[in-house]
Amino acid sequence: MRRWCVLLICFVVPAHAAPAKFLTRGEPERVGMSSRRLSKIEAVVEESIQKSRVPGAVVMVGRYSRIVYSRAFGHRSLLPRQEPMTIDTVFDIASLTKVVATATSIMIMVEEGRLTLEDSVSRFFPSFGYQGKENITILQLATHFSGLRAGLDQDELWSGFDEALKRASREELVAVPDSRFHYSDINYIVLGAVAEK
Repeated sequence: MRRWCVLLICFVVPAHAAPAKFLTRGEPERVGMSSRRLSKIEAVVEESIQKSRVPGAVVMVGRYSRIVYSRAFGHRSLLPRQEPMTIDTVFDIASLTKVVATATSIMIMVEEGRLTLEDSVSRFFPSFGYQGKENITILQLATHFSGLRAGLDQDELWSGFDEALKRASREELVAVPDSRFHYSDINYIVLGAVAEK
């Protein structure tokens, strides 16, 4: 069974829409959307929270300068104390490059037939195939099922993309690939290198 973790961020501004100074609330049906379909969002987000995939989320859906759905779920902080998520929570956007640039680039290359999601990463970087990582696939990196830990060691001073790749190649697995979801910055450092290569 294949597991997918998807984040879609979409900004759509119709060509005929005049820029708005303020977004106002509106009914989904008045802007060509379905209240019934939007009502399914709650169950999806709550399931992710229950399964500890995310501590919380903010979902806002808009169209034609109208906000038709907005809701905060769960918590924005768990440690050192729990803080409830609020609709105005400000998120760090550093990880957006993963989905906006890297994942998009990889999927364009898949569409062009330059690689497949089942390709092993070691096909592109033979040195990555050490420490039991020889069969990790592009898909496992992209969906955080690679078995790699969250990030590279910061205990000693180092810098640069080339050094990050060397360190990623030396990484040992913390889980059997494809056995569990484990968010990892290392995955996307390596995927970025695959896209560049």
